[in-house]
Amino acid sequence: MKKDIKNVNKKLEMAAKQFNASEKDLEKFKNMANNYKNKSQDEVEAEMNKLIQGFSKEQKRALIKKMKMLKQMNDLLDEKQRRKIDTFISLLSR
Repeated sequence: MKKDIKNVNKKLEMAAKQFNASEKDLEKFKNMANNYKNKSQDEVEAEMNKLIQGFSKEQKRALIKKMKMLKQMNDLLDEKQRRKIDTFISLLSR
């Protein structure tokens, strides 16, 4: 498992450099990937609905942008994780 996390972190660093992401953004990407990888679709949606209620429109736009960046990292995420990101983007777009 440690080897997998190191590999994910390395891929995140490479992708962040490609998108000119800051170290802070990179850390957020790492946390997002780790926080949602083992959750069911229903768990993700319920959690996101709670969080979204407190976001401003600008915060929603910024988060959508970051989620789309994360989704573009095809070799980093599996299909299940990409579907979760799609759901989150959809919820934020409402």
